[in-house]
Amino acid sequence: MESLGLNVVLPPFLNGRRQFTTTEVNQSKYVTKVRWVVEAVNSRIKQFKYLANTIPNSALPHLEHDVSIVCAIINRYRPPINTSNAEDVAIAEKMILLRSRKNNFEKFLQRNNLKKSSSKWHAINHIDIIDEFPILSEDEIVSNITLGTFQLKRARSYAEENASTTDLT
Repeated sequence: MESLGLNVVLPPFLNGRRQFTTTEVNQSKYVTKVRWVVEAVNSRIKQFKYLANTIPNSALPHLEHDVSIVCAIINRYRPPINTSNAEDVAIAEKMILLRSRKNNFEKFLQRNNLKKSSSKWHAINHIDIIDEFPILSEDEIVSNITLGTFQLKRARSYAEENASTTDLT
């Protein structure tokens, strides 16, 4: 792959650790931002029954030809997965800039001995903290924090996994 000019990157694995380092998290986000397109294409290809199942070794000599036909059909009859827009370059540049940024929040947790091996989520009264909490629009979150909607779509299920209730209204 590298001989074709492609930069091959594997996401990090926890290997028994509870949490990734900041560098590993940033690298993983970077890979995920690009990887979703690959997964979307694979999903389209696997909509064809023949390619959705395990392919026998006897089919290997003509597999490239079969996949080429399937891809031609997809390209002809399906819309593009993603079309470039004016914001793509700006998002990529911001991701590259943020990728090497230090995690000041993690430093704060360590400095104040707040980084513990486990944590418990508990209900709080939002009235007590509402004045201190920043109010951000969805556009500000997407543009400045998540650089896309993937994390926003996962936020509710993440909170439900870590809360003792699913009533998060």
